[in-house]
Amino acid sequence: MSRRSPLFVARRVARRFVADSGVDAGAALTFYSILSLLPALVVLVSLVGVAGRASETVGVIEGVAARLFSPETAAEVADVLGDVSRFDGSAYTLLVGLGGLLWTASAYVNAFGRAMNRVYQVEEGRPWWRLRPLQVLVTLATLLLTAAGVVVVAVTGPVADVVGAALGVGDDLVTVWGVAKWPVLGLLVMVVVAMLYHLTPNVRFGRVRLITVGSCSAILAWLVVSVGFGLYAATLGDYNRTYGALAGAVVLALWLWLTNMTLVLGAVLDAELERSRQLRRGPPAESRLQLEVREDAAAVRRREREERDVARMRQQREQAAS
Repeated sequence: MSRRSPLFVARRVARRFVADSGVDAGAALTFYSILSLLPALVVLVSLVGVAGRASETVGVIEGVAARLFSPETAAEVADVLGDVSRFDGSAYTLLVGLGGLLWTASAYVNAFGRAMNRVYQVEEGRPWWRLRPLQVLVTLATLLLTAAGVVVVAVTGPVADVVGAALGVGDDLVTVWGVAKWPVLGLLVMVVVAMLYHLTPNVRFGRVRLITVGSCSAILAWLVVSVGFGLYAATLGDYNRTYGALAGAVVLALWLWLTNMTLVLGAVLDAELERSRQLRRGPPAESRLQLEVREDAAAVRRREREERDVARMRQQREQAAS
């Protein structure tokens, strides 16, 4: 059986990305990403507070915030985090921060699942009491892997030398780590993307695929977009003149928006490749993918409620006309 040409698939991916509101999905995911920043900082300060390094961490965060936002905003953030670091019940603060982080980050996972359901043309049929715990588990795993990635990036240069000296390893191992950390970071990113692609939509995929064409394309596109946008923001984009004190926040939001759009675009590519496989096997997938859903009970109840509402409104119209 003939295959669809790569150019035709690329056109289909672009059209499906627009039809599935990929730009709007990226904006929604960006909102939830930004919403998770403050709880994440609270958790970070609470964790390092156990080791007595909270004040130094708050100073570092204030310096970064001063470059992203205005000095006044950075000082306000530092005041909030300073209060957190001085709070006696550090365990309580850590639990509150973790709760807020799980709540906001799970909202991101929930929005990602809705975007994936649109991409795969399915309704969400899992009941909330089963869907919400799954989203929390996916969120927790994503946060742990993300934290591991931050540690991998942070342990470099002088930091790696200090950690290596503390662990008693030689300079050769520290040098090897400087090279090996990048494949480790790439593996962590691939696991996070595969988990989001596989577990969030209401689709029964079967076995988990760590590497797909869509996930690899999304990661490569993200790298290209990040480098290109970084060069643009540093050389051509005069955000400081346009946005003033908010320039850093605008750059951060735009980068997160581009990041989330590449993730959605990768999922659309996987969906179109799945359509090609189905067409070669015979199922009529021209207009709608023929996929097995995990559950449809909640979707059936929603349709039944909608039918009852339509019947009542029709009755009201007929009574008004008589």
